[in-house]
Amino acid sequence: MLKHQALARISSATTGWSDVMVLLLGLLVLIHGLGGYGLYEPHEGHFGGVAREMLLRGDWITPHLNGSPYLNKPPLLYWLIATSTALWGATEYAARLPLAIIGWLGAIVAWKWARELWNPNAGRLAALMLCSTTGWFVFTHQILIDVLLATLLLATYYCLWRLQREPHCWMYWLCLYSLLGLCVLGKGPVFLGFPLIGCLAIAFTQRSLRLFQQLRIRLGIIVTSVVTLPWFIAVEQANPGFFHYFLFNENLQRIADTRWPPDYEVSKVSAIGYLVVTAIWCLPWIVVLPQALPIGSGI
Repeated sequence: MLKHQALARISSATTGWSDVMVLLLGLLVLIHGLGGYGLYEPHEGHFGGVAREMLLRGDWITPHLNGSPYLNKPPLLYWLIATSTALWGATEYAARLPLAIIGWLGAIVAWKWARELWNPNAGRLAALMLCSTTGWFVFTHQILIDVLLATLLLATYYCLWRLQREPHCWMYWLCLYSLLGLCVLGKGPVFLGFPLIGCLAIAFTQRSLRLFQQLRIRLGIIVTSVVTLPWFIAVEQANPGFFHYFLFNENLQRIADTRWPPDYEVSKVSAIGYLVVTAIWCLPWIVVLPQALPIGSGI
């Protein structure tokens, strides 16, 4: 009996150290080379410039670029870059570091989710696969908002999955709606459509609206409002008319492609083109998708 207990403790310790080593390896992959090249224009220059002015002005409410208010995006990514710059200096490495860390947190979510779905080896494999996927590596090495939103969305879907199994767990409800609030601070209210699509997909596969009946909408409104409203109210007070400009011009009209001024460098890509680009970003692991689909369909 004692022998079995000792072996179990050794096995548990070995598994724990293996997880730590894999996650640290993923972190090293994602932070490698962050400061080895200058900021790309226009996107990295815009994000980095806004964060730098935020820090220099001491104004964490109204983003500025070249001295003028820059209100086309919420401030979450600017806050992260400005904080990193304050800690590590005004360098390319400091500007890109927050997205690398966020990408690593996404890998941790993937590790935890796969571990709970299957086994510890699956968790380690999921983390390594995500960190070494072409798109994940590229977008954690550029100042673009994609990895931030993808990680928030991944964590949101994980909470939804857990709540299907533990519908009375308050921690996951609070995490879910806090994440939705961060999604709004990262991209805007339109981004809430993506979690809604996830809920619809769950309802479709289950052929039931039970999930929507369990969503605790009042709690969601309260938590999401606590996360988002302080900034939205403060920026509207500092910049009257912000609500209308941001909600209509930068969200609804952008969807309808009627934003003014028109988006620069907008390319019209067909549905097939999007699939091809997505497949490229998913290299090299897209090659195992045919073998993985039967496993995923059985979850």
